[in-house]
Amino acid sequence: MKKHFVILTGLLVMAFMVGACATATTDEPAPPPAGDEPAPPPAAEEPTEEPAGCMYKIGFVTDVGQLNDQSFNEAGWNGVLAAVDELGLAEECFGFIETSDSADYIPNIESFISEGFGIIVTSGFAMGAATHQSGIDNPDIFYIGTD
Repeated sequence: MKKHFVILTGLLVMAFMVGACATATTDEPAPPPAGDEPAPPPAAEEPTEEPAGCMYKIGFVTDVGQLNDQSFNEAGWNGVLAAVDELGLAEECFGFIETSDSADYIPNIESFISEGFGIIVTSGFAMGAATHQSGIDNPDIFYIGTD
């Protein structure tokens, strides 16, 4: 398990670096992938288990802004997609939440936790405190904070 985590972390870091250095080929931002946004957790149900085909469930929480911001949010998401591709994960094994207000950092992270995600990637230094606190409160979850 630790070997997989080290490999996954290395892949994500490399993908973030490549994504951050890439130049845009068009003036129009690419739309986010359709259908990748996870549905809110059911109100009356317990947290769901990982689907049988999910070695990992990876959730990505943006800083305030959109996924296709041509900056950290987009580079971070591209890193998650690269890791997902490398690991061969199915669509139900990853997702993202676009943060519209900094007050939503913790609720957005908690949303992934309640849905059974075991790896949460956060984007930007402003999410540092929320990511750190969630790590203290949920020691069994792996966190990757990018800046």
